[in-house]
Amino acid sequence: MSESTPAAATDPDAPSSDWPSWAIYLGCSWTWCIGMFLPVLLVRDYGFWSFIAFAVPNVAGAAAMGWMVRSPAQSARFCEAHRRACGVFSIVTVLFQAYFVGWMSQRLDIGAAVQAPLFLTLLVVMLLLMRSLARAGRVLAIVVAAGSWFIFAAIASYRHQAGVPGLALTSGPPGDLAALAGVCALGFLLCPYLDLTFHHARQQLAPSAAKKAFAVGFGVVFASMILFTLLYADLISMRHLREIVLVGILLHMTVQCAFTAAAHLSVVPASRWIVLPIALAGLLALAGAWTRFDVLHFSGGEFVYRLFMAFYGLVAPAYVWIVGISSSQRATRRQWIVLAIVLLLATPFYWVAFIEKQMLWVLPGVAMVLISRLFDAGSIRHRSTA
Repeated sequence: MSESTPAAATDPDAPSSDWPSWAIYLGCSWTWCIGMFLPVLLVRDYGFWSFIAFAVPNVAGAAAMGWMVRSPAQSARFCEAHRRACGVFSIVTVLFQAYFVGWMSQRLDIGAAVQAPLFLTLLVVMLLLMRSLARAGRVLAIVVAAGSWFIFAAIASYRHQAGVPGLALTSGPPGDLAALAGVCALGFLLCPYLDLTFHHARQQLAPSAAKKAFAVGFGVVFASMILFTLLYADLISMRHLREIVLVGILLHMTVQCAFTAAAHLSVVPASRWIVLPIALAGLLALAGAWTRFDVLHFSGGEFVYRLFMAFYGLVAPAYVWIVGISSSQRATRRQWIVLAIVLLLATPFYWVAFIEKQMLWVLPGVAMVLISRLFDAGSIRHRSTA
C-alpha cells in the first residue's frame, strides 16, 4: 500500500526494522509553526522556564500515543469514527503553516514576495512524491531533518563566534507558569489523537516498533527541533543581525512547514478536494506576508497566530476529551451539545489569558473542559458496555 494512503492496519507481526525512518517522519511531521515559534513568544513574555512548561507535555504527549494506541486496528477504528474531526485538524494545520510562513517572511523582512510561492512549490512537490512513492514521506523527512540539523549547527557556530550570550534562566510569575503548564498539558496530551500523520505511522508499525518510533521520534528528533528554537529565540529580534542567519532560520521554518503540510494533505480523507486547501494555503501565505496592522497588544501577524493557537489549545483537545478519548464510535448528539457549551463558556477565559495576557484566567477555561465529561458520564458508561 502506498505511504500516501492513511489506511488499513498492518499485520501486528509485520517486520518492524524500519522504525527509525518512521521516527524521523513523526518528528518532522510534528515540527510545526508551534514548536518553531511559540517558544519565542513564551520566552519573551514569561522567561526561560516557560519553555519547560511548553516542551515537557509536548514531547511526552506526542510520544505517549505509541503506547496508548495499542494496535494498528485500534488506530484505524478511531480514524474511521472521527474521520471528519481528524480531517478538520489536518486542514487547519495546513492553513496554519501557510499563514505562518508568510508572516515570518514579513516579520524577518526577507523575501516576502517569494516566500509564499516557495512554500507552495515545496508543498506541492512533496505532496506529489508522497502520494506516488511508498517511502517518499520517510525519505523526505530524513532530508528535511538533516537540513534543519545543519542549520542548527551553523547558527550555534555563529552564536559562538559572534559572542552572543545564551538565554538567561529567567522566570515569570509562578502562577502564570503554572497556568501555562496546565493549558499546554491539555493541548499537547490530547491533540496527537487527531493527527492523521501519527495514525498513519501507527498503522504501519507493530506494537514494539511503534513504541520505539514514537519514543525516538519525539524524544530525540522533535526535541532537537524545539531546542533549536532556543538558539534563535533572541536572535530574530536583534537588529543588524547577519542576513544569512535570518535566511537560515526562515529556510528551516519554510521547509519544515511545507513538509508538515504535505504530510497532512497526503493522508487527509476526501483527497478529491485536495486542490482547495492547497489554494487556500497559498492565499494565507500571501496574506501573512502582507499582514502589517496592529491589534491590541500585538502585531496583526501575532494576533492571527494566537487565534490559530486557540484551535489547538481549546477546540481540538476539548473534542478529544469529550468525544474521542473513551470511544471509537461517532459523537452523540449529547456530546456535541456538551462540546458546544464548553467552547462557548471557556472561550472568554482563553481570550483574557492569551489576548489580554492575563494567563491565570486560562485555568477556569481548562477546568471547564476537564469537568465537562461529568455531563456525559452516563452516555460514556453506556457506550463502553455496549
